Amino acid sequence: MLTSNSTKIWTKRYKSLGWVEQSLNENDNRNTDVYLSASGLELSEKVMSIGSRQLHRAVKDLNEEQLKDLVGLLKKLVLNLSKLPIE
Repeated sequence: MLTSNSTKIWTKRYKSLGWVEQSLNENDNRNTDVYLSASGLELSEKVMSIGSRQLHRAVKDLNEEQLKDLVGLLKKLVLNLSKLPIE
């Protein structure tokens, strides 16, 4: 889980790069909403496209049984990581 301070640091950094925008929450002005800007969305689409191509290249020679095993192992990894603090 990210701390409030690290969230502020990353938000400030990404805002300076033009990737995110922020505004006070309409329902509770004690909270700030952070969302991707147009350039952040564009960058996100590029990154997702590259990741998708790389994933397809990585698994192209795996059969269905191997893919099922891989998915099962990845689910276990995600579960383990979700139990640990971010360092």
